[in-house]
Amino acid sequence: MALLLASCASEPPVLPAGPSPNVRLGPELGLLHFRTTHDLTDVLLDEQGEAHVFIAAASTREIHHVVVSPEGALQRERVATDSSPSDISAAFDREGKIHLLLDGRHLVREGDAWRVASDAPWASAGMAVHRARLVPLDKGLAWIFLVKGGEVGARGRWDWYGFGGGFGAGIIFPWHSASQKLVIVPEALTGDASWYVLDPQDNLDISDVMPAADSHGNLHVVYNASRSGLAASSQPRYARIDLMQIPAGAERQLPDAAASANRLFPVTGDQIPFFGTDPFGLSQAAAAVDPASGAVLVVRAHDASISLLQGNWRLPLPLPLSRYSQPKLAPAGGEAFHLMAVTDADVIYLLYAQDNWSAPVTLGKPGVASMWGSIGGGLAIASRGRNRAFAVWPTETGIVGRWIEGAAEMQAKPAGGATVDQGDESSIPSDLLDFSLGKAALITPGWTTGYAAAMAAGTNGKLTKKLHDSGQWQALARVVLHDQYGDDLRWYYLGRAAEAMALCDTAARYYRISLERSEKFSTRCLGIACHGFKLPEWVEVRLTAVEALRAAGKCSEPPVTDP
Repeated sequence: MALLLASCASEPPVLPAGPSPNVRLGPELGLLHFRTTHDLTDVLLDEQGEAHVFIAAASTREIHHVVVSPEGALQRERVATDSSPSDISAAFDREGKIHLLLDGRHLVREGDAWRVASDAPWASAGMAVHRARLVPLDKGLAWIFLVKGGEVGARGRWDWYGFGGGFGAGIIFPWHSASQKLVIVPEALTGDASWYVLDPQDNLDISDVMPAADSHGNLHVVYNASRSGLAASSQPRYARIDLMQIPAGAERQLPDAAASANRLFPVTGDQIPFFGTDPFGLSQAAAAVDPASGAVLVVRAHDASISLLQGNWRLPLPLPLSRYSQPKLAPAGGEAFHLMAVTDADVIYLLYAQDNWSAPVTLGKPGVASMWGSIGGGLAIASRGRNRAFAVWPTETGIVGRWIEGAAEMQAKPAGGATVDQGDESSIPSDLLDFSLGKAALITPGWTTGYAAAMAAGTNGKLTKKLHDSGQWQALARVVLHDQYGDDLRWYYLGRAAEAMALCDTAARYYRISLERSEKFSTRCLGIACHGFKLPEWVEVRLTAVEALRAAGKCSEPPVTDP
């Protein structure tokens, strides 16, 4: 019964962290002093190892550029005055020039001066754009922006809204909305520009766009497709676009005659599995791409992360944090990633490497001077896909930052890569050694025992089912062993994980314990807490499968331990 109640718990899953990351933190540097409120930052690292921090100070309506040397020396310049943009984005082009977008305004730094440029693709098309940003590519820049769907041939939609009292006394009315679509325009090297339009086939809004490029000419875009009103929904999606390859047979003309010289190519994104249709979608999320491999990592606030490796979505272990917000990511090389986030009192840093999260390290204290302010836009972290990163965040007296210097081994995985949770796993990590030998220990539920374990298992109930359904057996075993709740479902999970690793004796032992737990009301899962598993019937099926493995000579010997 405790587990049935716990399955509705809202606390996010938490697992023990790995060791503290092998990093050295530089001193906290005061980058710019002013009264903080709704400020924005963006950070770049150049080839010489310097950090370029761009700050839009809301209280002074000024844009500043601060250069930070590897030794911590600062150079400051004012880029613009009387400017209070809602978005800021900076990027280096292939010649090393800095480009800066302040909403739809484009600035370029040439020599020691900034000039206003008029070459943004929406300028010639006469379009109003939102959330404009630049992404560097190997052969130029990509312009990425949101427009009304009608500008690129997408349909609008009717949404239903309501207000007023309950019991049928409220007023419900329709409202027609123009859908919002994402456009991607790679820098044209010759001829006319190619415009890629994301999901023009439906009338959903695109928002919370997180684009990043790899070193092979691919643009990876993580985003939300949503609608509002009484039927509000949000579906996290992902699209991979080969900007070096023009889609065959997909070309269409832009509907606006002023932009008819440009070519439009529709691109369809795919739903990210496991996230479902969470109404919060990716409203507080971060995504990053490993430049060499194209691996993608997505982290949502207060949630487990998810990764895309070799075309397959996988659930890594949850973060070792009970609550965290405003995640920011940057690649660290070798499919490792730098993460900064905010807890109740601190700005923290974690390293994701070899399919696991490190323990958090405190970077500093966040804050803003205005009670109506927010810190989200002032947080940023950047690297050049290597083990060195620079992080910035707001305090009440200004924007601060510090260098994060990682160990050299972060730049490459060990030979053969880290152990992954796919199929018949022959490599047993040391933390699963007792499990592989059939020595797993879980708390047997009772009317007065196992309540804390039941709460942990209930909180992780959806996660363990996802790990089971996606075949991530080592991760599944780790979560169950950490929760320690020993009902029939959790022993079934351990048996299924052992079976997938071809540990026949171990799997049979765990399955038999699951059968024993199913015989008692206090030790079997009930109702929605079973997550659709039919026990003990499914255990009998799996025991038959184990015997088939044994008969075929496919069982693996458990690892040998020293006496």
